Amino acid sequence: MCRIGIVNREKVGGRLHLHPDLVAKIMLELQMKALVDSHGIPTQKGLDLLAHETIEDHKTVVGYVFQDPWSGQLWPRFVEQSKLDSVNLQYGEKGFPILVLGTKGKPYLQPTYMHLPKALGPPQTPEAAEIVTVTRRHNRAARYSDADENMRGENDGEEDSTPISSSCLDRVSMVEDKPTPCFLNTYIYLPQAEMDVWDWYACDPFGLGVSARLKKRIEEQLPDYPGLRTTLDRLVGEKNRDRLEDQRKWHREIEVDARAKAISRLGATLEQLPFFEVVVEMECCRQEVELLDESCPKHKFRDTLNAARRVLEGVFGHMLAMFPDEQVWRALYKDEKNWQHAEYVKKVYNSSASSMGFVTPLPASLAVAKPSDIKAVSSSGKVWKLRAAIVVSMLSAARVDSHPLRSAAKRCPDLLERLASITDVVNDAAHFGQSGQLTTSRAKIQVGVDSVYQIIRDIYELPLTQ
Repeated sequence: MCRIGIVNREKVGGRLHLHPDLVAKIMLELQMKALVDSHGIPTQKGLDLLAHETIEDHKTVVGYVFQDPWSGQLWPRFVEQSKLDSVNLQYGEKGFPILVLGTKGKPYLQPTYMHLPKALGPPQTPEAAEIVTVTRRHNRAARYSDADENMRGENDGEEDSTPISSSCLDRVSMVEDKPTPCFLNTYIYLPQAEMDVWDWYACDPFGLGVSARLKKRIEEQLPDYPGLRTTLDRLVGEKNRDRLEDQRKWHREIEVDARAKAISRLGATLEQLPFFEVVVEMECCRQEVELLDESCPKHKFRDTLNAARRVLEGVFGHMLAMFPDEQVWRALYKDEKNWQHAEYVKKVYNSSASSMGFVTPLPASLAVAKPSDIKAVSSSGKVWKLRAAIVVSMLSAARVDSHPLRSAAKRCPDLLERLASITDVVNDAAHFGQSGQLTTSRAKIQVGVDSVYQIIRDIYELPLTQ
């Protein structure tokens, strides 16, 4: 708008469907960053930035993030304003809310348990980077969700399958600085289909199926909230709660054994790496699959490979932190037109890999990494996308002699091929086939976990035992 001379906030707001106050705030931020002058005309710095921008149109969305009143952390969920649902309430004699469900002609009342936090200080306004992270985690959760709502045949696994948001933000502007208190509505339940199943489940308040995260948070708060414990006891009963305690004990024993197993496979040095706990989580999942054998539910398979993915994200997140290179993406933008040509980008990737001794041409899944993703990862130092993080680390290694990938190339020329292969496996972990069955198998579990151990060994030069 500014570049074509439209700087009046009412006119800009009318064309972009934004409130004039929001337009004024954005204009002020652009002036503070010296991207436009006092008249709203782009400066040379602003024009240079526009010259390097992609030609993709960026959709503007208004939405909400949600802050946990106990921890102060953001929930990994983002809801667009147009998809924010609410429910009518009545209040009982004691002042507790009752949900008014059903239709206007035939409503029914649903009593609730209202979980109130204790006295807390005012919440801090989240940073823009935190909100961007939340939207990306939300979309990843939507793809990996067990919810039936996300099983949509041909569209399954796509980002637009989520019922509340398909937005993945890269820029954020605050509309309101002060938070709005609200309650999230969800429910816990016992499954009825299998009579021998006694464990209870908590549903994600945002429609993404069963939430292990929410269940864990509920269990953590049971000792401090007698009312919450009473409500849960009415559902699962004292006997089931004793069984739950036995299950927790079993999980603790598995975790101890998994920790020892991980160290025995890669040595004590593994404990010093920042992603060690995620390796333990991966090993825990693998052992559960092995111990449960034929009775193992399918979602445990996927949990294991999802943990394997997080280990790889930890590995490359560690390398991005050790060898930050915010300018490495510029090799793809030397000419304003070059980055738009896939063959030019592939040539840059393959040239960097070949110069260190890696097998080329690179696997297709790495060779097609988008320059915009490379720029986002290298500029932020965050593993927004695993494949892009691998390529960024490879490009950085070609520029830094002490980079671990450079020495790994001499010992293991096929490392990038193996990385591409295991990345394909862990990315497919949550995908459903046409029959609605998980594509993950017990064989993939073993191959996937072993491959991750091997990759850690090759990159960090650790001993490996089987």
